[in-house]
Amino acid sequence: MVYFFVAMIAVFILAHALTVLLPQRARRSGSWLKLAALVRTLSYRDVRLGRLRWNSPSLGVLLVGAAGLTFSLAIVLGPKPYYWPNTATVKFGDSPPLANRSGYLSLACLPFIFLFGAKANLVTTVTGIAPEKLIIFHLFSAWGMFLLALLHTFPFIVYHRSAGDLMAKWSASAQWLTGVIAICAEAWLTFMSLPFVRHRYYEFFKAMHFLAAAVFVGFLFIHCDFTLTSWDYFVVAGCLYFASLFFAVGRTYLAHGLLRATIVLEAEHTMRISIPATFTWRPGQHLYLRFPTLGLHALTAHPFTICSIPSSRSGGGASKAPTTEELVFHVKPRGGMTGRLAARARKQPAGVTLPVFIEGPYGGMPQRWDEGFDKTLVVAGGAGAGFSLGLIEDWIARYHHNQENQAGSGRELIAVISSRDPGMRRWLVGALHQIIEKYTATSSATSGGAVATNGSTTTPSPHHTVQGVQILVHETGIWENKDTERGSHESATGVLQPASPRSARTGNSSPGLRSSGSSSSRGNGGGDGGGNDHPEKISSEHVSHADNEKGVGAKNGVVDTGLTDAQWAATVDMLRITVKHGQADLPALVRANAAGSSAGSVGVTVCGPSAMAHDVATACAAEQQRILRGAPGAAEVWLHQEGFSN
Repeated sequence: MVYFFVAMIAVFILAHALTVLLPQRARRSGSWLKLAALVRTLSYRDVRLGRLRWNSPSLGVLLVGAAGLTFSLAIVLGPKPYYWPNTATVKFGDSPPLANRSGYLSLACLPFIFLFGAKANLVTTVTGIAPEKLIIFHLFSAWGMFLLALLHTFPFIVYHRSAGDLMAKWSASAQWLTGVIAICAEAWLTFMSLPFVRHRYYEFFKAMHFLAAAVFVGFLFIHCDFTLTSWDYFVVAGCLYFASLFFAVGRTYLAHGLLRATIVLEAEHTMRISIPATFTWRPGQHLYLRFPTLGLHALTAHPFTICSIPSSRSGGGASKAPTTEELVFHVKPRGGMTGRLAARARKQPAGVTLPVFIEGPYGGMPQRWDEGFDKTLVVAGGAGAGFSLGLIEDWIARYHHNQENQAGSGRELIAVISSRDPGMRRWLVGALHQIIEKYTATSSATSGGAVATNGSTTTPSPHHTVQGVQILVHETGIWENKDTERGSHESATGVLQPASPRSARTGNSSPGLRSSGSSSSRGNGGGDGGGNDHPEKISSEHVSHADNEKGVGAKNGVVDTGLTDAQWAATVDMLRITVKHGQADLPALVRANAAGSSAGSVGVTVCGPSAMAHDVATACAAEQQRILRGAPGAAEVWLHQEGFSN
């Protein structure tokens, strides 16, 4: 079994080495792109069980699991006999060969369960596969170990029952009792790790998972009783686990130390966490945060995606002096730790500061992201909106760097962000303003362009519009009549129009989010690249900054965005932000961007609910088949799926 695991890891090491060491020209050749399309077809295709709201692992991952299952069963069930042909005069032993083979194969899985489940992961180092994507192999290995343990257990029961000494064996040796306790704990670990259980009761799952794992390993260790080489697997597993643990703990408490986090409730269902840091990270990476002053919640650390990028990503990291960066997280409060944080932030609208330990960073975008694409499509839904901000900023930073070097990229970015929370647009525009403010101010200073200032906040100059960027905000929730109470009214065409008191006083139209081009709630969503949205669900809306600010009182603990009307309008215009109602037709959007010979490469990222991820992955898999057929369109369609928990 060890040979199988090592061989499979070696295959992924080889694939990773080729992608890193081959020159870019070779990786842009037609033969390489077709080989990549074949592999990506297996990597992107999955099966969705709608009733369970669950997506299966990709076809490629399932094939790897099937290969492991076939290998195990061939070794266990291939050789015969399954039981020793003992007679009254000749006795080969009391341990059935079937039980012995399956028992040692089961033990061989133990080190790899720890290896694939570690956050500071050795396999990640040599294969480039993020730790969160190795969790599926952690689960496969655990299920394989459990099934092999059952094949180890039942032959003993069958043999001793036929010999008539089953109860005598149970009473005479503690080895049977320790084995039963171990396999019961193992059953709990595997069945409670099913996605619909783990996601629904995560806090309970996490606490019990560690407890059950300790019981399982402890009693399994006693059960093996140093038989032959059985304890060797425990030594290897312990070395791998504690090496990962000491590395993570050392980096948390020695390298990072105790930091201070500022938590602000920027919308009713979103809070902003900012932490100063002196290290660098990659777009899309995540950190585990532990708040020691939250009582029992201090015992757990939760992963959060970093929604900002370091200055080194924008060409500002040339200085050797340590630079203080800002880690920014946009978090959707739920129960447990995030609920406690939101409750504290709600009591102090100006922001609450708490001590925090951080672990990481882990994961992040693969190397292919850094090379860029002719067209980039960022898709996010719900709490995944925060993930998209880091990618948008990274794209704008590279655009800014190209402009400074007078090297126009001619590339495009379309971001599709969906949410049921109508308050998302409020904090989203504020976050996007902070992003473009970094780069437009620098561009204006170096090029002599005008930058209007208001206090300490910069208004981006219209001369520095970020070309090729379009952000589509899809609000999928149901709008209630209370919208009219916030200063908006519905016109005869079905389009919500702003009725801002501030605009009425000044006589100027309020700056707002762009209309998507439809004059009716049953329009086609406009021709802005948003795909063929469901006409019966779409309506276009022009919502002013004043409308977004009105009615948001301090009683809810929600802070003001701090943007003036001019800053709001400049941000909307620079990034071509459009608001739509209803769900985006994501497969159509992928097809539209991949169509035509002008699109040499298309990069797609998705972070959202399982249905959203399935739709995007299926569309990208279909594009791989088009590439293999040699049909017109983009020569490369690349997909990155980020883990999501709603």
